Amino acid sequence: MGNKKQINGYALSRIWFDFVFETTETVTPIHAALYFWIIDLANRLGWKENFSLPTGYTMEAIGLKSYRSYKNALTDLIRWGFLELKAKAYNQHTATVVALVLKAKAQPKQRPKQSSHNKTIKTEQTLKKGGDKSPSSFQKDFIEQIIEEFQSVFTGYIITSPGKEKSSAAKLLSVFKAQYPDLSSDEMLKKLRSYFEKCNNIGDKWYRANMSLSLMVSKYNEINNLLNRPPQRAGASPDLSEVDNDNFLNLQ
Repeated sequence: MGNKKQINGYALSRIWFDFVFETTETVTPIHAALYFWIIDLANRLGWKENFSLPTGYTMEAIGLKSYRSYKNALTDLIRWGFLELKAKAYNQHTATVVALVLKAKAQPKQRPKQSSHNKTIKTEQTLKKGGDKSPSSFQKDFIEQIIEEFQSVFTGYIITSPGKEKSSAAKLLSVFKAQYPDLSSDEMLKKLRSYFEKCNNIGDKWYRANMSLSLMVSKYNEINNLLNRPPQRAGASPDLSEVDNDNFLNLQ
């Protein structure tokens, strides 16, 4: 691969979010989970040019049970130019062979008049930092802002793996962007901070003690169920989630 030395998780995540912010395609959390899992797999394999993507193993890794949903998401990633198909899997028991593409071939379809949202994001970043910022520079800065907001809420949290934290923040942003596509950058940051504050006060002791960006992504549905649980009345029986945390709902 001619650009093998340049390929890394950070560079690939940049082109992904450039695409997400500028495209009219329907990008879902499944697309993001699958793409970032493929990046992680490529990293584990030493950034091989072509590598196998075992269907069943991949579906398990991202918590996906529907083969059709997996196939559709993979097809989209190939169609959008993030992956190059080398060999096709014929069913969910065989492996697809793919190659990561450092620069996506698919050009995002511009939102004709809705691009004002993207301009708003870029303008806000320009006012904060001064000068003109490229979308990739904005994405880098915004991910760092998310991590800073998280640390300002979870004051005792120590980052031991900056790359993992950035990846988790990016995945969480993708989930929130799918839910709140019309929020500006400031509004999104406030929405995320509010979520962090709720998580910091979650009733479950285990989650409260182990909360992290990575946990928020991997146990998103379970955390939301706990956050939406009505407050327990005085004298009511104990919350079983305080003593039994074995049954987790993974983010689909």
